Amino acid sequence: MNLKKILVGLLVIYGVISGWMIGAPYIRNAMFGNDVDTIARTLSVDGTILQARNQLLEAVRINGIPAREENFTIVKDEQTRQVLVEVRYSVSVTTPLGLYTHVWNFKPSAQYGLQRLPTPGR
Repeated sequence: MNLKKILVGLLVIYGVISGWMIGAPYIRNAMFGNDVDTIARTLSVDGTILQARNQLLEAVRINGIPAREENFTIVKDEQTRQVLVEVRYSVSVTTPLGLYTHVWNFKPSAQYGLQRLPTPGR
């Protein structure tokens, strides 16, 4: 009976640790996605592609994202102020004892710009 409880307890602990290891990159990506959104919003109003690139590099460093400058897509149309900021990267996670491996493929992106507003009714 005690052995059964110990095994169940170990299984639960293993599940919690594995779940955290697999879920942590997803949580980091969500936080990084907020940074990408803020950078794109700032770039659409005022800023340069160079400033956005530097801000992305800093956000990558702070959030521990395994992406390099080659993974960035930053596009800005000066006339319409249409902006696209996108980062592509992958994270491979292996659970303890190597029982399961999962690869997360992330692509946080944000797009902003001037939009034509409908004319109010008279």
